[in-house]
Amino acid sequence: VSVTLLSIVYYVGYNNIAYTQSAMIQSQVDSYSTGFVSAIKNTEGYTDEYPIVLVQNPDRDQPYDFMDASMYVFDEFKQIQITAYDTNMLLWMSNYSLPDYLKYRTGFNTENMRDYGEMLEKGEINTLDFIDEMPCYPDDGSICVENERIIVKLSDY
Repeated sequence: VSVTLLSIVYYVGYNNIAYTQSAMIQSQVDSYSTGFVSAIKNTEGYTDEYPIVLVQNPDRDQPYDFMDASMYVFDEFKQIQITAYDTNMLLWMSNYSLPDYLKYRTGFNTENMRDYGEMLEKGEINTLDFIDEMPCYPDDGSICVENERIIVKLSDY
């Protein structure tokens, strides 16, 4: 009986930590996503009819590479591994498809959001030489409007 009670107490405590972690990461990603959408919308020349082109390293390990040193990673939860949830917001944003996440969680229409590398492969866009000179998001100048396209540089290409 004491082993069963101890197991129940341990299980309840572990679940409490795990659900707190997932709720905090979800809140972080929601807040970060709102800021990301705001940065796009506040770019000089923005119009909601222009396609959004995401520039990122084609050899990336994660689907979306945010090179943002200001992202906080919870050291408090590093000992907890949750199978169903990622343990930091970058992984969460990457694994749950950024365009879909923005669409469903922030209400931002991402139907016209495209990957630069995929557009190059399909011949839908020519190489944009100026991208090499752009800083990576969230630095100033990482989002611009060029040739009726909104260019967002997430990482070097």
